[in-house]
Amino acid sequence: MSPVEGMKTIVNENVFVFANQMLPWSQEIFSVPVHERNFKIVKYEELQSDFIGTIQRLSTFFDLQLSLVDIESIEKTNRFDKKAKREKGQEDQYSHYRKGIVGDYMNYFDSELRELFDEKYGWLVELLDYDSRK
Repeated sequence: MSPVEGMKTIVNENVFVFANQMLPWSQEIFSVPVHERNFKIVKYEELQSDFIGTIQRLSTFFDLQLSLVDIESIEKTNRFDKKAKREKGQEDQYSHYRKGIVGDYMNYFDSELRELFDEKYGWLVELLDYDSRK
């Protein structure tokens, strides 16, 4: 089975059960104005583009005292090459750490898969401010 066919099977068979379970919960918590929320959404893209700034914002939000040395240590320990044991961009489709490239999943989204994904999970894509059509 190709990766695209595998992804279509996953979406069709509602394997993302957690997403369906999140719908009522997310509608409730996301109705709270941003400045009143006691949670923070962090995207992989943010960590890749500005790891230190993202962690500094999180530590401020959670009232944690992290020095720059602490944050740099967190970054070094959690880099893709450390976790995956290979360089970013070297793909392993069977690993949790597939490729380490932001947005690489879109290389597998053909128009049929995009439509199917939007139909089933478009609410989540919108809620988390992603665009599956990019």
